[in-house]
Amino acid sequence: MAAPFKMQERDLDLFILEELHANSGFADWFAEQIGIAEAKFLGAEHSVSAKVNAKWGETDVLAYFNQGEDIIAVLIEDKISAAFTENQCQRYHERGKDIIALGKATKYRTILIAPKSYIDGVPTTEEWCVRLSLQQIKEWFAGREGAHSAWRAAAIHECLRNVNRMLFATDPERNAFVEEFSDYLKNNYTGFSHDPTGDRYGISIKFENRPNGFSIFWKLNKNIVDLQIMNGLRGRIKDAEKLVGIIDHSTESTGMLGIPVSSASWDRPLSEQMDVVSEVVAACQRLRSLALEIAATP
Repeated sequence: MAAPFKMQERDLDLFILEELHANSGFADWFAEQIGIAEAKFLGAEHSVSAKVNAKWGETDVLAYFNQGEDIIAVLIEDKISAAFTENQCQRYHERGKDIIALGKATKYRTILIAPKSYIDGVPTTEEWCVRLSLQQIKEWFAGREGAHSAWRAAAIHECLRNVNRMLFATDPERNAFVEEFSDYLKNNYTGFSHDPTGDRYGISIKFENRPNGFSIFWKLNKNIVDLQIMNGLRGRIKDAEKLVGIIDHSTESTGMLGIPVSSASWDRPLSEQMDVVSEVVAACQRLRSLALEIAATP
């Protein structure tokens, strides 16, 4: 059975939310997988924002379970390929502790749900209480009867297949894609261009009046458009409002500010993925403005 849509991370959030509430047995299985077997599901919310230590953060799915005398808050982060935001795991723990301090729960668990290939690449220093693979969830649905479970299993299967396509794309597929993208920019946007060069690190997008030390990359494997900032220039940003909606995943030596975009596939014609291309161009426009502003700041 083919899944009728390409799953994005928000789709996965809602998928988990719905199945926790559904009377399908999923909530009981999920509780067992995260180490709270026989706990009773109480309820869940999607995209829950909270401010802790003067920083706002978002929990993809916040669920509550009852186990004996304990109310357990389960904070779920769903990933398909997008990069982590700065200190994302740590902030999940901070929000869990805050929930306890507010008296909403007596314990908490932080859960990372992602493809196994993604989980395998997460450093051990990222101390998620539980890492649950999409493969495990798919197997649970595949082992149950009925059209609903079959569709769920098919949707996850297609999602994982798209992840593998991105990870193991052939050179001809990649080359065809970037050449089509280069032609598209040349014919539609005078301010941006791309020279196909292999692009394993990401599709490098040149922009008008680019100051030294700034580069823009569309990283298809991570569903993000990044502004790379060299020479310590990242520190010139003083107004946090300018970074709303931007992921700061800078390293000690390089500033890296990214805007998440929907997933694209190397093996599909660009003309079939124009919704994603529009997101990419919009991200480039915002990052270009940010780069020019940073460069002009004393």
